Amino acid sequence: MNDTSGSSADQEPVILLVGAGPTLKDGLVEALGRQGVYVEAVSTDLAQEAVVVAAPDLVVLADDATLDAGVEVLEQLASSPMSSVVPSLF
Repeated sequence: MNDTSGSSADQEPVILLVGAGPTLKDGLVEALGRQGVYVEAVSTDLAQEAVVVAAPDLVVLADDATLDAGVEVLEQLASSPMSSVVPSLF
């Protein structure tokens, strides 16, 4: 029988927060954590790799990711079969 007592991130919804500054990141980690949501934060240049590794339920582009880099990140995510199936908010 499989052990289902893995880490809490295995059982909670996962949001990948891309490009958020420390204040926004810390606030969202705390607020969403209280609601049972795990938040993984990465810079815009690591977004594509992080989607494949973290397998998030949702990608949220914030702060510097909403500038010109955000469009590029969305295009990268959409172009890959591994990441194109993950919903993204911009």
